[in-house]
Amino acid sequence: MDLPQSELSGTNEVLVYCTRCGTSSQAESRFCTDCGASLSDLPQAPPALFNAVGVGWYFAAFALVFFSAVPAVFFDQLFHALLVVTVLTYGGLTLFSVWAIGRGKLVLEHLTGHIPSHYSWRSAIFLVVGMIAYSLSAEWITYYPIAINWPEAYQEFLNQRLFLTRQDVADPVLYNILMVATLVVIAPLVEEIFFRMLVFPRLSLKWGTTAGIIVSSLMFASLHDMAWVGAFVFGVASCALYMRTRTILIPIAVHSLNNALAALLGWWAIEQGWDTTFDPTALQTELYTAIVLLVLASPVVFGLIGRWWPTKGDQLPYFVNRDARRSNTM
Repeated sequence: MDLPQSELSGTNEVLVYCTRCGTSSQAESRFCTDCGASLSDLPQAPPALFNAVGVGWYFAAFALVFFSAVPAVFFDQLFHALLVVTVLTYGGLTLFSVWAIGRGKLVLEHLTGHIPSHYSWRSAIFLVVGMIAYSLSAEWITYYPIAINWPEAYQEFLNQRLFLTRQDVADPVLYNILMVATLVVIAPLVEEIFFRMLVFPRLSLKWGTTAGIIVSSLMFASLHDMAWVGAFVFGVASCALYMRTRTILIPIAVHSLNNALAALLGWWAIEQGWDTTFDPTALQTELYTAIVLLVLASPVVFGLIGRWWPTKGDQLPYFVNRDARRSNTM
């Protein structure tokens, strides 16, 4: 039987894979380098699973998606530009995810898991409320030096809106429906599947769980422009929540609720007729308000992340669900 190539050296050598956490180790290793489990009784031939697709493929797919917004500049109508970005970004991620799952022969039921019976959504709701406050305040603090040094660029940021009116586009209803569908349904579903269900486990198997959480969250955050600080923290929280609940369905629901509340705030701002004119005299007051809001939200957000953070030796959700399924069928 042909042995697979080592991911580390590129030479043909025997690897063993820990059936507890899935981490690969050299054949002569006695214990798993990640969780410490004994490797003495493990088979020599590794399973495909997440390792069937190299880490480089994930970064290549991410790079293509990162630049998927470029073609939108060639469209004059905002609806067409939004449609192109949505199709290229989320269509590309969906196609890659389907390919990776099929190539690794991953079982969808083990990937998605099941929402535990009598699951309490209280902590998840606290996370969403805390993340909304944390993201808004972090985004404002990030924009503060721009407002000071480049007020024209900051005014352009203030002019950006999630939803448009007839003053902006000919058919605002169609545009706004696509925007809501993207924010509340498409983005949470596709992003959680790609970044949390596939990228996070793949990087965890190669570099360890903590590195997997950080790197996958940085990739996720880089797609969110100046809101990257809040997006990074949200990505970390989603990974921790996925590890805690063993199901991707709850992070998807939390992501959707988070985006829905953000969209609701955007719509409410339009309805209230908020003045988006840049006022330099209000900068200092707004900065202090953002700092206070950040301080109040941080204990909630980071307290929940710490509560959900995986401990050494915790298995990835896929392997927990797989083993539970096997136990139930025995």
